[in-house]
Amino acid sequence: DAHQMSVLVDLINFYGWKEVISVYSDDELGRNGVAALDDELYKKRSRISYKVPLSVHSNERFLTDALNKSKSIGPRVYILHFGPDPLLRIFDIAKKLQMMTHEYVWLATDWLSVTLDSSLMDNGTLKLLEGVVGLRQHIPESEKMQRFTYNLQSNRSMNAYALHAYDT
Repeated sequence: DAHQMSVLVDLINFYGWKEVISVYSDDELGRNGVAALDDELYKKRSRISYKVPLSVHSNERFLTDALNKSKSIGPRVYILHFGPDPLLRIFDIAKKLQMMTHEYVWLATDWLSVTLDSSLMDNGTLKLLEGVVGLRQHIPESEKMQRFTYNLQSNRSMNAYALHAYDT
């Protein structure tokens, strides 16, 4: 988490944003991630102005209320850190709330690339994600890796975590 947050904060610092809103899973993964984000932002004299912890059981109403409340806070830079969500619900709700415009910035940790790698996405879903910046783990190309992925091409659940698990 610290590495991902460091990269995101470098991006935040590059654009001169001083405040962000953090949306994260209300579990150990999310809380550790937001703590690392807070630490990295502090080093660059920036801060999290609003935190939105999400439960696994957060429904559409809760997400809508949380995003609506965050709109009035001020910063339009959102950092998203949670586990894979094949429904990508937060973006669907943000679009309904007109928060997927050029006025908003959406930065996601590697959960987004893992979700995209693990699921079949239609053009509508991909269009919904237009403008979202996400991190992806770097897995160097090699002949061994090409053979491995070629043999499993039909398996859409192959993502960076699956490759790491197979390698160990």
